[in-house]
Amino acid sequence: MLIRIIFLILLFAQSVPAEPLENNSDQLLWKAFEESKSFFSNLKDYNCRIKKGNFPKVEMTYATPDQFYLKFKDNLNTTQEFIFIDGMEYRQFIYPKKYKISGDGSLTYNGLTVSIPSMSLDFFYKTVVPVCEKNKTTLKWSITKTDTVGDLPSTEFKIVFDKPVNIEKKLVKIIVVSLATSNSIPLNISMLDENENLVNSISYIDLQTDTGLPNDFFEGKISQKKTDEKVICEDIKKWDLASLEDHDKRIQFTKNIARTALRRFSRIDDYSTIFIRKERIKNKLQKPERFFIKFRKPFDLYMKWLDKPNKGWELIYSRGRYNNKVIVHVTGLANLFLPTLELDPTGNIAMMNNRHSIVEFGLGYVIENYYRDVKTATEKNELTVKSVREETLDDNKCWVVETEVPKQSKKYYCGKAIVYFDKKLLIPIKTVFYEWDANKNDFVLIEEYTYKSLSFNNHFTDEDFDRNNKKYGF
Repeated sequence: MLIRIIFLILLFAQSVPAEPLENNSDQLLWKAFEESKSFFSNLKDYNCRIKKGNFPKVEMTYATPDQFYLKFKDNLNTTQEFIFIDGMEYRQFIYPKKYKISGDGSLTYNGLTVSIPSMSLDFFYKTVVPVCEKNKTTLKWSITKTDTVGDLPSTEFKIVFDKPVNIEKKLVKIIVVSLATSNSIPLNISMLDENENLVNSISYIDLQTDTGLPNDFFEGKISQKKTDEKVICEDIKKWDLASLEDHDKRIQFTKNIARTALRRFSRIDDYSTIFIRKERIKNKLQKPERFFIKFRKPFDLYMKWLDKPNKGWELIYSRGRYNNKVIVHVTGLANLFLPTLELDPTGNIAMMNNRHSIVEFGLGYVIENYYRDVKTATEKNELTVKSVREETLDDNKCWVVETEVPKQSKKYYCGKAIVYFDKKLLIPIKTVFYEWDANKNDFVLIEEYTYKSLSFNNHFTDEDFDRNNKKYGF
């Protein structure tokens, strides 16, 4: 609500845009991104016309994160229709015989190649936002104008990177993005090079959200199209263990599964889990600890210790509440003197026996760091995928991916990673990270996180993160 009020003030205070507005709030862009991600994660479907670069305008209907129906008119003014479904194990394509879709969903038309998923709103959340967040400390941004895009009031942000970044194999120095005032969903995205020449652009025209698309929309379209002799129905297996003996295919597999995990987590509003943590603190590997966790986006956390010596301890950190303090309830003799503590999340006491501060907690933090490492290492040709194998963990069938990056590099979250992706969820349920120890001339374990009994979208409320909740001991 606060971000909407700020946007409205800006909109009515500046009817004639001129010079860029000053950065009067250094958090405004990031708050807009958070609001946008939250809104998008709750979308059931959307419908719009899309214009990307020199590609013809496309009408797209979106039903789930992985299902696309699109159509456009070709040079002969004939309507061409495509269906793209990105399933757990297979990608399914239905398209006119005169065209060809590659395994990653790329379509070529009049010599122009574009990825179907990258035309969707996912492009903003899986590409633009992550690259901005990765460069958060070095980029500069400003509000260049408030305006109306179509019938929607919007705010235009200009984002300038310290150094050009790689987006869709093109070097981008500047991103100009117009976000709808009401929900911060993107309407226009323009990418420019160092000389401010347009590199690429994408517009979402007449965007309609939650249109009430029938549940059987895609089933009906597929059934209708399969009887048409002028179309091709094609299934491509995404993960084929036998083919993964080839290193290039292992890299492609790793990129796909890391991206898929990030995409799936973006659709999760909250989760609960039994969290098992083992970390190296001051070069000493600690004993495993078990916790019961409730987590709600953007950042509400309830944690309860399940094992001695701290069994029964509780913690709440709710961003924006309790003066942004970590609220800790202790048990045992300590309860007689300090039953409840209010701690600075990055202070010495809160950081005691912890590798990370509480603000870096969560499954999402791990997924994002892993994805960024894979993406960066791939772009720099520094990723080695040692193996991809199948294992069972707590009755869950998993893909296990083991990767390494250059040993002495400091730009990665870790030097070696072993990640267990649940084959049904395609989300990590165990991560094991190592860093290089020059003294031992080997990788040493720095953290191991396991997530048992994961439950998603539990509809947690403010009460679940309220220190006055009578079910808690604060």
